[in-house]
Amino acid sequence: MKHMTEQELIAYREGVVEQRAAISEHLAACHECRDELERIETVLAALDTLPVPIPARTTAAAFGSRLRHDCRRDRKHGWQAWFQPRRLGAAGAILALVVAAFLIGRITRRDTSPDNIASTEQVRERVLIVAVGEHLGHSERMLVELSNAEPSNPAQKQ
Repeated sequence: MKHMTEQELIAYREGVVEQRAAISEHLAACHECRDELERIETVLAALDTLPVPIPARTTAAAFGSRLRHDCRRDRKHGWQAWFQPRRLGAAGAILALVVAAFLIGRITRRDTSPDNIASTEQVRERVLIVAVGEHLGHSERMLVELSNAEPSNPAQKQ
């Protein structure tokens, strides 16, 4: 048999549950759930007898004025919010890290050796090779066009 949960029993006592008939039948048959409901009723009845403290008007007014004062004090306007010591410290730390990273990068930079730079003779040779290559390419195209061209006089064709 499935027993009722504490939340279901409290809802039954307060009259919230739609299945009151099913819970009533279960309570009539189940001794454990009935004992649990009696224990819950005892605790809730004891709580109902306790007086509810009502805060004095002066306490509520003092709390409200204190809250308003704190909100005004904490609120900074515009540029003043950026110059709080906590934010200045964080900005200084970030700036120090950026400067340190820059300096470390400059110190540990590898030197570019002159091995990567071509000498002037190598550059001249490369330029000459490219120029001759282009010239030969143009010459080849012209010779191919001449060999495939139709003669203007059909008698010249052999």
